[in-house]
Amino acid sequence: MMMANEVATYYRMEDGESISKIMLNGITWHETSVSATTDRGLQINKEVVVRIPPESMPGDFIPKADDMMVHGVCNLDVGCSDVSLISSGAVTVKSTADNTHGLGAHWELEAV
Repeated sequence: MMMANEVATYYRMEDGESISKIMLNGITWHETSVSATTDRGLQINKEVVVRIPPESMPGDFIPKADDMMVHGVCNLDVGCSDVSLISSGAVTVKSTADNTHGLGAHWELEAV
């Protein structure tokens, strides 16, 4: 499903230690289910593609792999465990692409 909405993003600051939280508005969240048969049986995973227009990006925020995102409002505080975030529906960013040059400018994030 695709929707223009908001996302709570938990990311590491430049020092690599502190974590910060930011709300991004006007993003597009596209979520699909992917299934595969493995030696352990059927495995179903969620894949998410997030597009963030430049006007929705705060000045100093640059998305990176291992950032965590929760679709919609998330009331968990900075410093909560990854387990708490995952139980709230968080996905982990695996790759980022800066497509901010040209028409339809945006950042594209792929997450699982």
